[in-house]
Amino acid sequence: MKYLRGTMDYGILYSGFSIVLERYNDANWISNSTENKSISGYIFILGGGVVSWKSSKQSLIAQSTM
Repeated sequence: MKYLRGTMDYGILYSGFSIVLERYNDANWISNSTENKSISGYIFILGGGVVSWKSSKQSLIAQSTM
C-alpha cells in the first residue's frame, strides 16, 4: 500500500501516436534435447508504449503437433 500511495501521480503519457491497442503472441518450440517445455508469450502495446507483457514456459508438454 505504501508503494501505491507513493506512486498515485505516476502515469504514462501517449503523444504522437494514435491510440491503438496491439497484441502480439509468439511461441518457441523446444530447440535442444535438454529442454522439455516450449516458451510462449505475449505483449500489449497501446499508443506505441508497452502496457503489459508475459513470457513463460508452457505448463504442459505436447506429444504431437498438427
